[in-house]
Amino acid sequence: MSYRLLGKMLYDSAAVKNRVSTRIYFEHAPELRSIPVDQRGDCLIIRKLGSSPETHLTNECDMAAPMYQIDSYSTSPTKAESLHGLVRNRLSGFGPDTITDVLDDEGELSDVFVSSVVMMRNNGYVEEPRDGSDKWTHRYTADYQVFHSQSVPTHV
Repeated sequence: MSYRLLGKMLYDSAAVKNRVSTRIYFEHAPELRSIPVDQRGDCLIIRKLGSSPETHLTNECDMAAPMYQIDSYSTSPTKAESLHGLVRNRLSGFGPDTITDVLDDEGELSDVFVSSVVMMRNNGYVEEPRDGSDKWTHRYTADYQVFHSQSVPTHV
């Protein structure tokens, strides 16, 4: 569900949506050749880096704090960095006390409480052309820790 949470938070931002349309991907982007030419452009890729269960004396906590990497891709370093800026403006410092409706795996709406989103690190990279062209890909990456509610299993 946390992938959907981040995707929705970004997609709900008009500035981000205007820039990437529906090109927000989880874990990896589709093969470029499979995307119609008129639908190519800047994109975001969200990867989950890890999460450790938070516990207290009697059970798991009802808050989770997974770490995500969000890569902003574009055709120039300045465009990749400006896309990262839109993501950062939307997520970094998000909260407090924000409730976001997210679809769960069964298609039901679920309220997720987001207490905060903290950017942990960021950097820019350039990737060589892979298709024999001279079109380099520019990526600006940032890691975010997302503090949000989660359901806790109860045992009878």
